[in-house]
Amino acid sequence: MEKGIVHYDKQLSNASQEHPKITFIKKKTLPATFNHMLLSPKNLKALLRAPAIPLMGEGGAMLLCVPAALHFADGTAWTMAACGLFVLLIGLLLHVSTPRLSQQPETRISYLIVAFLWLLFTLFATLPFMATGALTQFSPAFFEAMSGLTSTGATVVSDTETLPASIILWRSVTQWIGGYGIVVLVLAVVPSLGINKYSLYTAEASGADNTSKATTSMAATIRQTLVAYFALTL
Repeated sequence: MEKGIVHYDKQLSNASQEHPKITFIKKKTLPATFNHMLLSPKNLKALLRAPAIPLMGEGGAMLLCVPAALHFADGTAWTMAACGLFVLLIGLLLHVSTPRLSQQPETRISYLIVAFLWLLFTLFATLPFMATGALTQFSPAFFEAMSGLTSTGATVVSDTETLPASIILWRSVTQWIGGYGIVVLVLAVVPSLGINKYSLYTAEASGADNTSKATTSMAATIRQTLVAYFALTL
């Protein structure tokens, strides 16, 4: 058998020689390379835990569009509420089922977490577009969501004024989130992910220096920037 997969404990090996008729249970261990895999159990837990609170926040953002739907009576209030509650529930289930990590995951997993957050956040952001019937096909809905979350401003809708009021507001919300950055926004509002925040920040922010850290708290700096972002929005 391969070295590192199955081995005998030294004491059991000596005992088996003294008592050959007695069957001793072999002690099994995982391959030596398993702990160095990118998706090791520890890294996988970090990957599943990271989207929990962001998804709850996204669900809450969808619920913010419900009052607009009710005010303008565009007929999408219940649909937007259902989308928001669904995404909120998914995030809550992930948060409950993945306990906080006792050890920090590897630094390289941060890049995978950032990519996974962007993909998952965008996939759920397409729900209001399709559920309300504003966009009936997945590709345009995904493009519209990704366009907002990356704050590029591109659109596949020829006349945005024809969209329901709740969807117009949702497009604005995705662009607002994208302007600040999904991951940076998460780091600002989440006190403890159990994940190395500086690694996530350098993976998200292009050009960020991950070889040296600022003397001030990174979380405090991000929160101060968020306050300025809120002030400019208002």
